[in-house]
Amino acid sequence: MYRVDDKGILFHTGHFKDLWQQVLKNAKVEVCFYDPKTNTQVRVMGLAEVVEDQTLKDEIVKARPFLKSWIEKLGYEMLKVFRVTGCKATVWTFDKNFAPKEYIDL
Repeated sequence: MYRVDDKGILFHTGHFKDLWQQVLKNAKVEVCFYDPKTNTQVRVMGLAEVVEDQTLKDEIVKARPFLKSWIEKLGYEMLKVFRVTGCKATVWTFDKNFAPKEYIDL
């Protein structure tokens, strides 16, 4: 995950990664965030939309220096960005393990 904004959750990956191929085949995604201190999961589902924005890609590479060598070697085409939109979230804990899920629009 790169960041969250008012339009959704931004992710980036490489064009050679399984994740990218899976998103292209099925835009319905679910991501899970886990807090080990409270043993709580927040599961978010939504639709992945491809983002083509060179300024955003430049920002990502600047914020994540480990990507620079990949960009130098393969070019910006390798960096794929997508935003998860229409997000709905549910919270899970062991205490609520068998309770019906309640969804919150984000």
